[in-house]
Amino acid sequence: MYLVVHISSAVISVLYASYTALSPSKSKLRITYLLTLATILSGSVLAIISGASFGKACLSGIVYIGIMITITTIIKKRLMASQARE
Repeated sequence: MYLVVHISSAVISVLYASYTALSPSKSKLRITYLLTLATILSGSVLAIISGASFGKACLSGIVYIGIMITITTIIKKRLMASQARE
């Protein structure tokens, strides 16, 4: 059950962040942050409960966080550019 929630949270957060990069807004950026936080928290809980190897869990988490940081940076740049035009 926890694994399904975690995987769903990760997939939804990446998809939503990608959508937000195409059409950025402050509210969508906040939702992206919340979805990212939910994924990190659910992954931490899952790793603790299942006793998974922290090396493997951390590697996957670092890749996920790297992807989300990259997308979030793109969102912020596009959002600042659109605000500068106004």
